Amino acid sequence: MKKFHGAWILILGLILNSCDQGNGIETTEAPRVDFANITNPFQEDSLVHAAPGERLRLEAWLRDEVGIQRFHLYYPLWDLDNTIEVAEYYPDRVLYEYLLSFGFEVPPDTDPDEEYILMLTVTNRGGLTTEREVYVAMDGDYQSPVISEVSPGNNEIVEGDAVNIKFRVQENEELKYVVFHFPAMEIYDSVTSFRGGKAYAYDQVFDGLTEGKYRFTIRARDMYENSREKEVNFLISQ
Repeated sequence: MKKFHGAWILILGLILNSCDQGNGIETTEAPRVDFANITNPFQEDSLVHAAPGERLRLEAWLRDEVGIQRFHLYYPLWDLDNTIEVAEYYPDRVLYEYLLSFGFEVPPDTDPDEEYILMLTVTNRGGLTTEREVYVAMDGDYQSPVISEVSPGNNEIVEGDAVNIKFRVQENEELKYVVFHFPAMEIYDSVTSFRGGKAYAYDQVFDGLTEGKYRFTIRARDMYENSREKEVNFLISQ
């Protein structure tokens, strides 16, 4: 069983007492922190997939009826102790909704077999705070799919009026899609189902080609949005 390492293991909750810091702002509602509807492929709700030595990005929607003042991220084992004064960046307007997008590098000596807990604290303009735990697992995929065994090779001369196009795509986690584009034959194949979710092989013969130059493109992307593209130019000689 994996262990969770956290600096603060706190009971999550809202402070429901009215607060007035002398600036005329009173509220009984603490900020709302929402990890849904984010675009980061390395994040699922409050769980972020990362890796030692790689850049981690945390996203969250912050909302409040009187406006967001600041947020604070804390995890001392990674020397993470950052307070961002949101209100100082927007002095002429109140932000009732704010997309937090914060990045930092995970130390390279981080144990890849453990999971970690960061603390996110959000404060509104009335002084009320909300604390949320962010879980970080060291299982993020930062490697692009591999395109190999491509035939014909780039700038290869093919004799005759037919070409046998082959290639393989391999992914260490899960493929999202593979696209094969052969403009001369009006071929645009997009594949989203794969053997074991990780591998795809293409082997197709195209005939009736005239002498000249041709091109095809292979694009592959995984579920973490890592991508790779390969363009091949070849010549038909008759």
